[in-house]
Amino acid sequence: MSDWQAWEPFAAGEREASVISGRFRPLFLLAAFTVLPEAAFAQEAPPPAGRVLARILDAATGQAVEGVAVRIVDLDLPARISNLQGRVIIADVPAGVHEVEIRHVAYGITMQLVNVPPGDDVSITARLSTSAIALDSIEVVVRPRLSHLERVGFLERQKRGFGYFFAGEDIDAWRVDHALLSVPFVTVRMVGAGLSTRATMRVAGRPCVPDIHVDGVRQVGSDGDVKQVVTGMEIAAMEVYRGTSVPGEFRRSMRSCGAIVIWRQR
Repeated sequence: MSDWQAWEPFAAGEREASVISGRFRPLFLLAAFTVLPEAAFAQEAPPPAGRVLARILDAATGQAVEGVAVRIVDLDLPARISNLQGRVIIADVPAGVHEVEIRHVAYGITMQLVNVPPGDDVSITARLSTSAIALDSIEVVVRPRLSHLERVGFLERQKRGFGYFFAGEDIDAWRVDHALLSVPFVTVRMVGAGLSTRATMRVAGRPCVPDIHVDGVRQVGSDGDVKQVVTGMEIAAMEVYRGTSVPGEFRRSMRSCGAIVIWRQR
């Protein structure tokens, strides 16, 4: 006996209704479960991104400004730099309203809002004005330049007054012996028709030969011959000391005879 013969007692219309509502119902339920989830979880695709086309001009001259950094504040995109024509293109900008930052060292920072349409370009023009940048106050301290004689300590020793000091017009290579003659404890003797000038000092009643220093360096073997030492020099100053008045930097021992210290021009 076939399936259709089992339903003989029923009318044809009733048999079809029973088959549809009874035996084959799971087929419709299965179809519903396979189709509904795809429709339920489908999401709308985001609108395509657009571009910002910026033109940067000087407000006073209308000339294009090169080297201006332009960026979208709320996006993680690198800043773009304006070219010689002052133009900047920023791509991949999501549709919607964004804040644009325009920055230049001479013009400061300018902010501007832009509404980017989906998949399209939006153009903006920024006219920048220069503004004075306030700087912290600067204190300028002017220190006078030390002269050569100040650096070597000549003026400081002159203030102490423990020796005899000659400078400027009082001294030159041809008048060293004349200057020494004005020092009470110095004896100057001409040797060899005036080609040499030998200076001696009297310390504790005895004559002795002083050391001669040039620019702070003791002239070994000079034997008091000042003229031979200074010949050909341009002399700036001279100091003369005797015995214990000799400063430490020019003294060989506590029993030093004395010192004649000569400083050349610088």
